[in-house]
Amino acid sequence: MSPYWLATGLLGVIFLTLFPTPIESMRFLKSPALIPYWPDNGDSRPLPFLWVGWTLLYEMMFYAWFGLFLGLPHARALVAVAAALSGLIIAGIWVPPFNAFLFAVTRPVSMIFVAGMILACYRSGGAQAAPPLRWLALGASVAAVWLIPAPSVPGTLGWDHLGWCGVPAVLIAVAALGGPLPLYGVRCRAVRLPC
Repeated sequence: MSPYWLATGLLGVIFLTLFPTPIESMRFLKSPALIPYWPDNGDSRPLPFLWVGWTLLYEMMFYAWFGLFLGLPHARALVAVAAALSGLIIAGIWVPPFNAFLFAVTRPVSMIFVAGMILACYRSGGAQAAPPLRWLALGASVAAVWLIPAPSVPGTLGWDHLGWCGVPAVLIAVAALGGPLPLYGVRCRAVRLPC
């Protein structure tokens, strides 16, 4: 978190000196705690002052839930985290977008973390998908990038956003988690580089 806080402070200094820009003090003070607000441009994605911090909000939310269930046995902890994130997303169906923080934590984009936990469990047990299946996943990720349309309202981080960015990301993870993918018909040899 400290690099995020440092970058937030530096952005504030830049806005006050090099590129004079009005800063709303409450928005700036909430940002280190990852409390987002609605942007003035009418965008529907709640943002902190350092706008790229929106991804950090989702990571910290995942880690908070994960930390809450650390005392449970491994499998039960993962199920509990998945249930908590799913519960938030279901609740988000009925949460009107009046509070930026509540709206942000109930977005379907959190399901990418659930997919990541499933893949991590699969790999931690020593399982490995066969190379042809992994090549297929990699090819499908390229197809998904081309075929799944961009969300009509990207800032909402809804189901359409999850399909647009989450499906290719999960397919790439499936392809990469098994280690190097062999190129059939290509023989490789190790090359020793001079130190």
